[in-house]
Amino acid sequence: MGVLAAALGLLLGLATLHRDEALRALPRWLLAALAQGAAAALVAALLRGENPAWLLAQGAAWVLVLALARQVAEARGLRRFHRRWPALEGSLARPQPKVSLHLLSQDAEPAQMRRTLDRLAALDYPAFEVLVVDSSSTPARWEAVAEHCARLGPRFRFFHLGACPQAARGFALRETAVEAQVIGLVSPGTLARPDWLRRSVPFFQARQGLGFLQAAASPAGTGFAARLAHAQDEANWAAPRRAANEQVAAGLRPTLALLRADALRLAGGWDEAAPDQLADMSLRLLRQGWDSAVLEESMGEAPACLPAPATPFALLRRHAGALLNPWSRALTAGQRRHLLQPLVSALADALWAGSALAALAVTLLLLASRDAGAAPLASFAVPGLGLPLVLAGRAALLAPGGLAALAALAKLAEQGPALLGLPARWRAPRAWAGALGMAALLAFPLAPGWAGLLLGFALPPLASLGLGWWGRQTVKRSFSQAAPLSRPRGTPD
Repeated sequence: MGVLAAALGLLLGLATLHRDEALRALPRWLLAALAQGAAAALVAALLRGENPAWLLAQGAAWVLVLALARQVAEARGLRRFHRRWPALEGSLARPQPKVSLHLLSQDAEPAQMRRTLDRLAALDYPAFEVLVVDSSSTPARWEAVAEHCARLGPRFRFFHLGACPQAARGFALRETAVEAQVIGLVSPGTLARPDWLRRSVPFFQARQGLGFLQAAASPAGTGFAARLAHAQDEANWAAPRRAANEQVAAGLRPTLALLRADALRLAGGWDEAAPDQLADMSLRLLRQGWDSAVLEESMGEAPACLPAPATPFALLRRHAGALLNPWSRALTAGQRRHLLQPLVSALADALWAGSALAALAVTLLLLASRDAGAAPLASFAVPGLGLPLVLAGRAALLAPGGLAALAALAKLAEQGPALLGLPARWRAPRAWAGALGMAALLAFPLAPGWAGLLLGFALPPLASLGLGWWGRQTVKRSFSQAAPLSRPRGTPD
C-alpha cells in the first residue's frame, strides 16, 4: 500500500507542480504534501473495495482540490512579478489614435445609462466616439437614451436593433469609424474615470503586439448587493488577475476593456454563436499570438458581471484542442492553466451538487436497510466537506474583504444545481437546506457520523440563505436610519 500511495503521490505531485519554477519553496512543499495526502486517501479507498462510482467521485474531487490549491499558490507564492502594468502618467505628448467606445444595452435603466454616458462625455481624451447599441424591447427604455445621446453631440451615436443582443457587438464593429484604431468596451452602469483612455491607449502605440488591455474596476455602489456581487465575481480578485497577467492569460471583461481594432478584425470579429463572446474572443486572440495585459489600478466603477454557469463548458467545446492538448503550441502551459480556472470552479460546483443528491439517495437506502455500517463516509467527505472548505479558503486568501468566503459558499449552492439542469423550483437554497437538514435529522439515530456529513453538505445553502437575510436586514436598516421627511407647515401632528 505504501509503495502504491508513494507512486500515485509522485504522479499527482508532478502534475500539480508542472512548470513551478517561479513558485517559492514553501508553496511547492505544501502542494507536494497535499498531493501525497490525496494519493494516500485514494489508495486507502481502493483497498477498502469501495464502490467504483464513489471512488471516481472522490478522485475527481481530489484533482479539483489540487487544481484550486495550485491557483492559490501561484497567486500568492510567486517569487516576483515581471509583468507589472501600472497605468501611465503624464499628458498626451503626441497625436493619439481614435478610440471607438461600444456601449451595449438591453433593458437597462435610462438613469443608469445617462450616468454612464455623462462619464464618457467627461473623458479627457481628444479623439473618441461612442456607439450606443440598444436591443431593448420597450420603447420607454431606449427612447430616453436616444434623446440623451442627441443632447451630448455628434460624438455619441445611437442605434436600436430590437431584441437581438447577440448581434449587437458585430453591428457596433461594422459601424465603427474607419480611422478608429482601438475599440473600447463599456457596459451600462460603468462610471469610467476621466483619465481612463489617456492613461491606457498609449500602451497600444508602445507595444505593437498588444491585442487587448483590460482595466480593473471598483464595485459600483457601496450597498450590500454590490459588495456581494463584487466578491462573487472571481475576475475582480486582484491576486489571480496578477498571476494570469504574468502568464499572458488575461481575459476580457464587458467593461473598461480596450482592443486593437486590427487584431479584432483579423480574428474574424465577434462570433454571434458564442455563448460568451468576450471569453471566446480573448482566447482566439491569445491563440493567434497577441499579447494581453491587465492594468492593476482601477479605472472606474462597474457592476459585477457573473458569467452563466454553463459558459466554461461551452467554451471548452469550442476550443478543446487548444485548452486540453498539452502538445498544442497554440497556448502555453501557463495560459492553459489559467484559462481553465473557470472550468475548474464550475466542475467543483457541479461535483458538490451531484454528491449532495447522491448523499440524499444514500440516506434513503440507509433508512430502508437500517444498516449504519453501509454509510460511505470516506467517499463523500472530500466532495461534501473538502470542496466547500477549499473554495471558501481560496476566496478568503485571494479576494479582498471578509465577505468573499461566504460568497463562495453561496455561489456553490446557487450554481451547482443549475449546472445539473434541475428544474428552477428544485434549485432554491431553501429547498436544498431543508432536504439535507431533514435527512440529517432522520439519519442521526442510525448513523450520527453520516448525519454530520449531511449537515456539512447543508453549509453552502445555509450560507446563501444567511447572505439573503443579511442583505434584507441591511436594506431595512438603511431605510430606518434615513432622515424623516420634513412635515409641511400647518400639518397637524
